[in-house]
Amino acid sequence: MRLGIICEGLADAEVLPILVRKLDPTISIVKPIEMGRQGGAKIRLTRDAGKNAASLLRIDHCDRVAIVWDLCPRWAETDPPFLWRDVRAIRVVLICIIRELESWLIADHTALIKLIKNTSHYGEGDVPRFKRPEEHHDPKGVLKEFFRSARRDGDYMPTTHAKQIAIHIECNNLRRCPTFRRFARKVAGYIISS
Repeated sequence: MRLGIICEGLADAEVLPILVRKLDPTISIVKPIEMGRQGGAKIRLTRDAGKNAASLLRIDHCDRVAIVWDLCPRWAETDPPFLWRDVRAIRVVLICIIRELESWLIADHTALIKLIKNTSHYGEGDVPRFKRPEEHHDPKGVLKEFFRSARRDGDYMPTTHAKQIAIHIECNNLRRCPTFRRFARKVAGYIISS
């Protein structure tokens, strides 16, 4: 299967393909289309996702396109405002990550342990664990605080560290994230039980 991904930012564009390959290494992924690193990514996503999805389906010959965003904009998944009428919705998958990408990243504390293993004084017991990571009000703030405390290189930088965390993630450890389970099922047919 050939998959196209449309997402908000660079960190998403780097992490999502890593997770897809972990779910199913046979999936071919077209270079993700990220809608911007600065403000306005959600507006561009709303405005341009239909056009980009059509291009991925027709020109890049994708079998499926995943449009992934976080928090806002909030629209009903049955009637997204950005899909062109000529794009067959069955081949376009919509995934809204509750809160933000970092909700998925904090769900697997073992990935954080592996990341800091040789660069920190932190022990395994110091790494935060969350039963319901998508319910945490500020997952990016959790990572910022964790990096400030545990790493010598300072603050959490999404464009650098999100990919490093994703490399260590075990997808079954993300089962506490309903939106990740949906992502796995929709893009790879991978069923993760909660």
